[in-house]
Amino acid sequence: MVAATCVSAVLFLTAFLVPASGNLHVAFIADSSESVGKLSFDAYNYAIEDLFVQSLPNDAAVAVFSEDHPNPAWKPLDAVVKDGDFQHLTYSGEPRFDPAKSLQNVINETTNLSDVLVFIATNSNLQCPGRSFCRTVAALKERGATVATFRYTFTDTGPLPELNIASEGFALTSEENMYVTFKKMVQRGNWTSSSKSTPVLVDERKRGPSATNANVVRGGDKRCSGDRAKMAIDIYLLLDSSQSIGNTSFQTVKSTASDMFDQLTFGQNGYNSRLAIVNVGDEPLLIHRLDDTTNTDAALRSIEGVPYLDAKSANLHGHCVFLDWELGEESRKSAAQVRETATVATIAFKFYDAGSANLSTLASPCASFTNNEQLPSQFHHLLSSITCFCPSPWHQFKLDACTPTTSCVRPMESFVKYTTAQRYCKNHGGSLVTILSQAKNDFVTGLTDGVSQFYVGLTIDPYHTFLGYTTGRWDSGDNYIDGVSYGNFVAPPTLNSCTVTKKGIWASLTCDDETHPAKYVCEVRGIDADVH
Repeated sequence: MVAATCVSAVLFLTAFLVPASGNLHVAFIADSSESVGKLSFDAYNYAIEDLFVQSLPNDAAVAVFSEDHPNPAWKPLDAVVKDGDFQHLTYSGEPRFDPAKSLQNVINETTNLSDVLVFIATNSNLQCPGRSFCRTVAALKERGATVATFRYTFTDTGPLPELNIASEGFALTSEENMYVTFKKMVQRGNWTSSSKSTPVLVDERKRGPSATNANVVRGGDKRCSGDRAKMAIDIYLLLDSSQSIGNTSFQTVKSTASDMFDQLTFGQNGYNSRLAIVNVGDEPLLIHRLDDTTNTDAALRSIEGVPYLDAKSANLHGHCVFLDWELGEESRKSAAQVRETATVATIAFKFYDAGSANLSTLASPCASFTNNEQLPSQFHHLLSSITCFCPSPWHQFKLDACTPTTSCVRPMESFVKYTTAQRYCKNHGGSLVTILSQAKNDFVTGLTDGVSQFYVGLTIDPYHTFLGYTTGRWDSGDNYIDGVSYGNFVAPPTLNSCTVTKKGIWASLTCDDETHPAKYVCEVRGIDADVH
């Protein structure tokens, strides 16, 4: 687990009390449609929790409404945070966000309440008249409720949603100043109670559920695992069995293939590789199906047993044979079609004074080889690469075009405090991003919007070392020594600070700055042979 290095020292020491009916009651409704996306839905719920903690009165009551919880209990905000109500919201992925049902539930649950703030967070167009929820919004306002809207912002989804349902002065957008803006909104609200906008004191150690995940990135950018015994790959082996290669050379090709595959573990277990063999002559001949693979020895014997066809030609440029193992059917596809869903590797053999065939147009990037002394290591590197990937929508960092790492990075576009950013990344199996090289800094910079500040995982210690060095630590556990470790600060880092990046330039920021939250970049460990 990644230890939080910048935490709140304020503890909430009073007992939870049921809010009085005269206090401000905040009903939260979140857009969980497909326009938001699962990860962004989770991230914005963390951000709104932060927003409420920083801006709502300390005696406010909150209820989190959703399809799964149409009649939630009203609880003090600190209890909502402690119970993880924001994080327990279910993402629906519906094509369209329609808050009509939740708004009606709010009406039902606020009949006897005088001070009601309905807070709708969305990335969808909500305009009246003309929608089913418009009458419900009007009914809430007629009863004295205040309707606040919070517009999500995403740099890659075009313009902001169009909203016109908020009460006057209660339209909020995700931005750096949103804490201050929302606090002013709450302060000028026409509440009958004596509530003032005083930050709620919350013990950071009790906030929300923590996830334990072995995939937390530690120690910088790891190369993908090369343990072939743990690789699970469906391999379609196509052997040129034409007169252009000859019988003797054909036996050499089979022997080479056996050597390349002998350290893989073949079988039908979910973590085993499987092998299909096609003998290519004038027409392709299926020798061995994926489902026929029982163990490694049997797979290698199948390669050794492939007969030489002495065919006039093997038109590999014209087509590849690709086997659909789910349907158990054989179909012909072009190499380009195959490359859309699989990696196509080619080995052009050269014998004596004969030149090797040019197969590079068939191959996927980084997967065109010849039978030279580097072939074993090159092919091993390829196997490591194709079994190493990041789940969507994470972005994989590569040391070069052909060398991926297990580092999966994603910028989050909600504005939060530093400890909330840490908590979100940790609860999703990772940490705030670690940057140990110029290449990694350039990669992260290319993913961010170039406008906002983004938290990264570096915190600076509150004191110098006895030799006068400024030191710190990345969330992943890597140490930082200013002037020794890689860094890209525009000015020397400030003691006892957190780090933000903007356009690749780093700067120090006071941890948990309540007036200027920032976006952030998470990092998780990708999938490779060691992590299935």
